[in-house]
Amino acid sequence: MHKIWLVCYDIANNKRRYRLSRLLSKYGDRVQYSAFEVMMSDKEFIKVRWQIKQLINPSEDTINYYVICIWCRKNIHCQGTAQLVPFNAYTVIC
Repeated sequence: MHKIWLVCYDIANNKRRYRLSRLLSKYGDRVQYSAFEVMMSDKEFIKVRWQIKQLINPSEDTINYYVICIWCRKNIHCQGTAQLVPFNAYTVIC
């Protein structure tokens, strides 16, 4: 099962920041300059976290991961030019 993750980062180095954004863009969409909404399985999430660990400098960089459940995502409100990233890969079984 895939989960939606909000991945936020503060990377001190331009080269590392570019590599991180390129990696995250394979899994989802940029929603802010330093934030991506990505959809990944648990296995992919472990892989991506390992890849990010190889890219960053832990003494200078910060990465935060927030899981967004399907029900919470329905309560996200946008203003201005912001738009929700369309994820159509869900199946909700009640």
